[in-house]
This record gives sequence, structure tokens and C-alpha cells, in this order.
Amino acid sequence: MTALLSLRDVTKYFEIKRGVFERRVVKAVDGVSFDVEEGQTVGLVGESGSGKSTLALTVLRLYEPTRGQAIFEGVNLFELKGRELTRVRRKMGIVFQDPYLSLNPVKRVRDIVGLPLKVHMPSLSFEERESMIREMLEQVGLRAADVERFPHEFSGGQRQRIAIARALIVKPKFLILDEPTSALDLSVQAKILNLLLDLQREFGLTYLFITHDMNVIKHISDRINVMYLGKLVESADTEELFERPLHPYTRALLSSVPTLDPRQRGRKKMLLRGDPPDPANPPPGCRFSSRCPLADDLCRREEPPLVQVEPGHWVACHKVGG
Repeated sequence: MTALLSLRDVTKYFEIKRGVFERRVVKAVDGVSFDVEEGQTVGLVGESGSGKSTLALTVLRLYEPTRGQAIFEGVNLFELKGRELTRVRRKMGIVFQDPYLSLNPVKRVRDIVGLPLKVHMPSLSFEERESMIREMLEQVGLRAADVERFPHEFSGGQRQRIAIARALIVKPKFLILDEPTSALDLSVQAKILNLLLDLQREFGLTYLFITHDMNVIKHISDRINVMYLGKLVESADTEELFERPLHPYTRALLSSVPTLDPRQRGRKKMLLRGDPPDPANPPPGCRFSSRCPLADDLCRREEPPLVQVEPGHWVACHKVGG
């Protein structure tokens, strides 16, 4: 398969000023590399504060990168400016976590869904734009007549459908889904996930799906990348990761997920202790060492490299042999 998006050493640091003399650097994303194959759904998982959303916003250039490359269809997004960046952005979209916050409450659905058309296809007539908006609403399970309504008139699941329609209206190839179901009830989550899978098949979409919910990511993704405190710690195909998680952090994430699979029920639990460290002051060596029950002096002294331990299975851990 062909990589639609290749991330290489993507890094985003934020400088925080406290008073005149004190400055702190938050290493939100620190040297992340992985590929997103065309037509696949690649998952990005980790606790809050692991850098998942920051990585996504950096890829889209909503945050300016500190360093690295994001190669999309052979072009480095981090080198583009002005019209070139706008042209490539038409092929990319994002659906945010909270449909209650991501939709302008004073705009009608027509204006919300149609905004990307005004930006990327300004030559369209009102009639052409209206036809595309109504058709897209029907494709996400809403009515064409909903163009006249305001966001507050819809349920949470319906609002997320509006957000999906807005992201797809200019027919992108690549969609970032930033926890698109976490603000919804479980029954609504399932409907939105099934909708996303149907739309992926219909339009040939490629997804980067961000979540902290391991059950959701197992259902929808082909491959999973695990992040901890700005670092990629494990990467593998979904089935492989769930059957053979190697990094202690991945095992801890999976330990918290109820399962009926007899192959996993007997697995030794890996429980986390404490909270993630301050990203402005991460521990030396492995960033997970302060919470890992397996950590020793080597872990606390040297940062483990991300190595391929089996074909397609990458791990950053001193306790996993290369």
C-alpha cells in the first residue's frame, strides 16, 4: 500500500513565559514518525495530555511545527505557504471532539456546512452550493431541509453529523477525527462510528482517528499508534497490538478495558501508578519510567529508541528486545 501521509520527526514545542525571566518549554509532541496508508484508518491513542490533538493540529498547520516533515502526496506540508497550502488543505479535513463547541451557534446549517465551499470553491453559484450542501446532509443521515435550522435545534449526534458534513463537503481524501464520539452517548457513538465506516467506503477516505477509548479504536482502526507524553511508544496493526501489546504503557491501557476474549482475560494486569509528569519537565530517560512497574536504572537514565521488533511492530522500551 501507498502512504498518503508520512510523518517524520514531527515536533511541536510551546514556550510558556512566567514573568520577565522565567520561561518553560512544553514538549507537547517530540519527534513523532509514522505513516498513514491510503484507504486505511490509523488510530492514535493515549491519555489526555499525550500530545495526540497537538500532533493533529500541527499536521494541518493550525499549529506551526518546531521541526520535522509531514509529507502528504509527496509534498511537505510544513514547507507550504499561502495559496499552495490552501490548495492542499482542500484535500484534508478535521472533525473535532465536541459538536456543542465546534459549530457556530448563530449560523444556520447552510452557512456552517457551506463555509468550506466559499473558501475552496468560490466560483460556485448559490444554486450549485445549495445543491451540494443538501446532498451532503442526506449522505450523513440528515434531511435536506435541515439547512434552515440552527445547531441548538439538534441532538449531540445530529450535531456531529453536521460537523462531518462540513468536513466532507469539498470531497477531501484525508480526514482527522479528533475524539469524534467521546462527547456522545454510547448508543449514539455506535451510529456515528458506523456512519464513518460507511462514508470511508463510499468516498475512499483515509482516516487518522484520535481517541483514548481502546474499544472504539479496536472497532474502527487498521493500525494503532500509542503516544505517551509527546512520544510514540508503540505502533502495530490493530489485531497484533491487542493480541501482543509489548510496551508497559500499552498493556496498562488494555488492562483497563473489559473483555470477553478468553485469550485476554488471563493476561497479567499492568496497572499505572500516579499521574503523567509535567510535559515541561519530563523525567530523564524513558518518559514512562516514573509510572512503570518494570523501570530500572537504565530506564531512568537513557531514553529508549523506537525499534522494529517484528515486521510492522515498533516499540520504544528497554525491556523489549530488538
